[in-house]
Amino acid sequence: MDKIVKNKFNMVNVTIFIYSLKFITILNFIISGLTIFMPKNLNTVVIKSATDLYEATKKIVSFDKKRIR
Repeated sequence: MDKIVKNKFNMVNVTIFIYSLKFITILNFIISGLTIFMPKNLNTVVIKSATDLYEATKKIVSFDKKRIR
């Protein structure tokens, strides 16, 4: 029973991770479209925060995999 719950939890994390990646790519696409009207430094800041989010989610997923084993 416990293992099933853990696996389900891991699946939820992976789906959240995938959705965050999709969100980041859409966000970056929108940002690259708006760069014409935007100052350059703001653009890099948003992309940096997006990559930080990606790294954080990657760490969370890998940590969960370690904990389940």
